[in-house]
Order: sequence, then structure tokens, then C-alpha cells
Amino acid sequence: MLEVRRLRLLSELARRGTIAEVARVVGYTPSAISQSLMRLEREVGVTLLERDGRRVRLTPAAHGLVARADRVLAELDVAEAELAAEHQAVRGEIVIGAFPSAAVGLVVPAIVDLSERHPELSCIVREHEPEDGIPLLRSGGLDVLVSESYDAVEAAPTGGLESHLLLTEPLLLVLPKGDPAREPVALATLRDAPWVAGFAGTQFDAVLAHACRSAGFTPRVVHRADDAPLLQTLVGSGLGIGLLPALACSGSEEVRYAKVSPPPPRRHVSALVRRGAARRPGLAAALDALRRRSHN
Repeated sequence: MLEVRRLRLLSELARRGTIAEVARVVGYTPSAISQSLMRLEREVGVTLLERDGRRVRLTPAAHGLVARADRVLAELDVAEAELAAEHQAVRGEIVIGAFPSAAVGLVVPAIVDLSERHPELSCIVREHEPEDGIPLLRSGGLDVLVSESYDAVEAAPTGGLESHLLLTEPLLLVLPKGDPAREPVALATLRDAPWVAGFAGTQFDAVLAHACRSAGFTPRVVHRADDAPLLQTLVGSGLGIGLLPALACSGSEEVRYAKVSPPPPRRHVSALVRRGAARRPGLAAALDALRRRSHN
């Protein structure tokens, strides 16, 4: 009988392309991944992987196995959810991944609520951005991933997962506290300002570029920070200005927040789960707690 965990690893390799990348996102060593896939090859009795420089290429047999395995894994998730629903008991362990501002503003308060309502349910938090959290969710390393996407910006692919929208929020301009600009601030008046952007290639970086392009200019990026407190510290110290989603605006005494024109793309915060898994009572309770907190 084929081992489910190894099938998940092969499926993840088909998406990520390298054993090193699979190891990074699932938290195993590359050696452990390679050994698991070798055991899977022995189990099926055919070649699944071919070396291609530093990468490995899946054989036609492997691609066929992945297609069937994905369907099987999805059915197993549904079966597990249905069996759990039979008991209607909110207990067990839920692993929740989230990016930092959502972890602080939504996940931690939701877990506090859950601990009071369902003391037999244990919730574990893992900090993950969508790009590395989605593979972990697919492979079973997470039960829920609180993810983000933006209008007009390409998001990380979520095919095969269920998405539960929690909130939609604006992006606000972050200025030094003493800045006299009146709201809404015209973005075009900030074409010469130094900007604090996200890491190159991230959604956060792309959303600033899109917003400024809509106002007719390319931002002069001086600093890069994905960490909201660091961005606000840089702005509060007079070293630049930036955009932040409302949930990430922590009320720093050194900055002020302002609406801008034209409005930047909005951010959508969603809870992702494997298809069918939301039927599990514990997972359903966690999603309900997240929804309640997102409406506060």
C-alpha cells in the first residue's frame, strides 16, 4: 500500500520543482525528502524521478501518479472531515499559519476565544507568508492558512483549496507624525519622496508599484521592509514614507495614517483550507472564530 505522506511529498515536488524547495516549505531536510521519494519508487516499482542538473524531473509515470494522488488526498481530507463531523466534538489540534499582521490582529484573538469556548481544542500558530504557507497547507503541515491577496496584483496560486474571505481592507499612506498633508493625499504629489517598499518580487512590493503607476510615476524606493513595525519605524524616523494595509497599522505614536487618491489596490484576507476539511468540527470552529474577529 502506498504511504500517504510520500504521495504528498511527490505532489509537492511536482509543484515546486526542486527537492531543496520542498524541504524548505515542509520543514524536512533534503536528504529526508530524497529518501522518502526513493522509498516511494521502490513501493511502486517504476522510475519516478530523473536528474536534470540540480533539479529533478518527474517521469510520465510520476505525473500520472501525482494526478491520481491529488484526487486521493482530497478524498482522504473529505473522509477525515466527515468522520470528525459524526462525533461533533470540537477537540484535537489545529495548526494555523498566518502572516504577521493577521496573526496579531486576527489569529491570536481568535485562539483566545476558542480556548474559552472549546477547551479541548488545541491551536498552534505558525508564521508563514502565502508563498511558503500554501505548499505546507497542501502537504498537511498546516490545517488553516490565513492568506492575503490584492486587487490588480497576481496572487499565489490556490488551486484545489477552499478560500473563506475574512475581510477586505484599504491601504493607508504612512507619514511622519508632523507631516501637514491633508486627506486624501494625492499620490502624484509624492513622486519625489523616498519610499519604503516590500521585498522585491512580493505582492507587497507589487502593490506599491501599481499604486504609484496609477498616479503617473515610479516610486523612488530607498528602503525595503516586509515587517510593518520596521516600516513604521523608518517612516517615523523621517527616512521615507510607505503604504500599509489597515490591519497592519499599529497606532505608532511616531507616524500618522492617511487616505490617498487614487485609492491603492485593496487587500483581501482569507482563510484557506484543504477542500472538504472545513467539515471537521474543530476546523469549523476555528473558521467561525476568525470570522467573528475579522468583523470586530
